[in-house]
Amino acid sequence: MKRTSVKRLGLLVMLALVAALVTAVPVLAQSTGTVSGVVYSDTNGNGVREAGENGVQGVQLTISGATSQTVTTAADGSFSVSLAPGTYTVEVTLVPAGFFPIENGSSQVTVNAGGSVSNIEFSIVPRPSAQAGTTSTQGTTQTTDQTTNTAGEVLPASGGIVSGPVIVGGLALVLVLGIGLVIAGQRRSRGDS
Repeated sequence: MKRTSVKRLGLLVMLALVAALVTAVPVLAQSTGTVSGVVYSDTNGNGVREAGENGVQGVQLTISGATSQTVTTAADGSFSVSLAPGTYTVEVTLVPAGFFPIENGSSQVTVNAGGSVSNIEFSIVPRPSAQAGTTSTQGTTQTTDQTTNTAGEVLPASGGIVSGPVIVGGLALVLVLGIGLVIAGQRRSRGDS
């Protein structure tokens, strides 16, 4: 009889452990949340995803906060990562060749236990004529060549940012023209009186 009691006790203990594990697994699974989104090719550069603007594969994103992870977009431009609850910054850190480096490529999200944040979208603009053979990183460009757009204008490989001397020269030209118009106007008014 003692053996039967011990077996029953062992069976009851085992059932209690299984029941505890079954109830603990969902609780553990809900202690993380999901962050997901997409990076797409913004062909017209307006920052709004429209029909025909497909996801881009191979875009690297860094998620940083309590922990840090790096993910790469899938063939359809999507990404997804499980994270512990907390506030995170999701940032595009590397775009494939043929795209301009992204500006304002970060988003802050708050992950709740068992929750998900799934509406993150980043747009990257394709180069008009992809002559660059290297990748671009946030804030810097690892290319030294130039890109020619369809109008024949030469733009810097950094994404079309015009250098300071060009801007200063243009402003100086406008100033000289303005002064010339003022002088011509004064001479004309003297001649009228």
